[in-house]
Amino acid sequence: HGGSEQLGEAVRSTIVGQAAEVLVVAPVLVSPQHFLTEDEGREREDARVRLTETLQTLSRFGIESRGVVGSDDPLQAMADALAGFPADEIVLVASGDRHRLWLEQGIERQARDLYGIHVSTLTADVEVALGAPR
Repeated sequence: HGGSEQLGEAVRSTIVGQAAEVLVVAPVLVSPQHFLTEDEGREREDARVRLTETLQTLSRFGIESRGVVGSDDPLQAMADALAGFPADEIVLVASGDRHRLWLEQGIERQARDLYGIHVSTLTADVEVALGAPR
């Protein structure tokens, strides 16, 4: 899967030569029909599947990581993760559409302002909210 390989390479290049601990937060991605169908269980399960696939990808690249399912609000997902995981860096990962939405909302800038640490964004065919090497 191209996006997975891209993610693995990006995380590996970010932590090269360092001892790193990686926390992956897979957000619940709310569909436009969410409020009509109230299909929260399916969205949460989709997040668990993305999380498992991401952790497996990182493992194939020799990167030890752990993960959690996070809020559908990316800033809240980051806040929740950082409360128990004092990261030195946040790497936002999103598909093209979600990346455009995050750009429009200024998520990367807001996260940098809120948390005072380096924040970068990777566009890939995977949906992971937070990879936090430290």
